[in-house]
Amino acid sequence: MRTGLYRILEESLTNVLRHAKARQVSVEVDDRGGRVRLSVHDDGIAQTEPTPGFGLRQMQNRCQALGGTLTWQTSVPHGFAVTAIIPHPGGSA
Repeated sequence: MRTGLYRILEESLTNVLRHAKARQVSVEVDDRGGRVRLSVHDDGIAQTEPTPGFGLRQMQNRCQALGGTLTWQTSVPHGFAVTAIIPHPGGSA
């Protein structure tokens, strides 16, 4: 699970660097209630309806393989957020 979360974070930050033209990015990790929630949000440019490319699909596949979900949303005119929620029974990540 840790490797999966790391790869999702890595791809999210790579997307910010390549596409967002962001000035700031925030990363939040919440580990409680039998699940880990990873959220990456930037203040860059965003399309109203982004077309999922290889990176978003790979992150989604990783989450699903771990029994979790991946969502993304835009904040027009500025910002894009990716949130991964992955269950982990029995303790911390």
